[in-house]
Amino acid sequence: MAMWTGPSSPGNRGERARMGSQRRSLPPLPFLGKGRLITSLTLPIVAGMLLVSAGVSFAQNEAPADSARETVSTPATPTGSSVSFLAGIEDELRLECGHIDLRVDWSITESMQVRLASLIDAEVTRVQGDGCSDRVVVQVSGGDGKSTNRYLVSGDVEIWGSGLRAARTLRPGTLLSFEDVTEGEGWFPPSAYGEPITSAEGSYLVRGVAAGKVISKGDLSAPPLVRRGETVRVIYRGPGLELRTLGTVRKDGWMGDRLEVRADGAQHDCTGVVSGPDVVEVDSNQGRQR
Repeated sequence: MAMWTGPSSPGNRGERARMGSQRRSLPPLPFLGKGRLITSLTLPIVAGMLLVSAGVSFAQNEAPADSARETVSTPATPTGSSVSFLAGIEDELRLECGHIDLRVDWSITESMQVRLASLIDAEVTRVQGDGCSDRVVVQVSGGDGKSTNRYLVSGDVEIWGSGLRAARTLRPGTLLSFEDVTEGEGWFPPSAYGEPITSAEGSYLVRGVAAGKVISKGDLSAPPLVRRGETVRVIYRGPGLELRTLGTVRKDGWMGDRLEVRADGAQHDCTGVVSGPDVVEVDSNQGRQR
């Protein structure tokens, strides 16, 4: 029967001695030659370290490029804030006109915006446009670090509300009817704001207006008393003499207007004065032959 011996028994010590001698007698393995074990272990490690180092270096080289792209600045496109000091003029006009929904469409190019935005301690002075005028002109002055510059800036004043527009292209001299105009809401110059369509009926159009364009109060007037090409009564007054005949005028005329008229059967025009509806008076001092 085999006897178990503890770790410190002589039997175990002999066995360990025998096995140790066997390990020492083992032939060397091929990859355990001189320097091979170190080489086999260090190559993957070195390669990994090189890859990690290259990755770090690549990341470090990329960072400045991204940083450079972030820090490169391009000239800012001028916006309304570049000329925000003009807002004070609009506030003044709102008070003068009594309209909160008022704006100014400033006629400013991009290059002008850049110049105005570069001014130091800019000051704005209104030089044209009092009250509710359709157009305002201001002088903007300020320094640029070297000298003081002054610029004139103009703008169209507009109010939100109802107004009239041409329903079709209208020629100068048109006597308006309801079919010629439309009424609606939008941005209108003060001279056209709130103009009712009833005011246009029968009015005389002073200037031509394209379809869809605003019709302002300044475009309208009372109908002329005499119309171009139409027959009028011609009254000639002289010392103790008054003659009445018919004739034709060369243009539209209102009370007191001087214009050319040719009496029927006459070979020359005379200068007359409009004195009433379809009436032109010619006297001896005003008569003129060509």
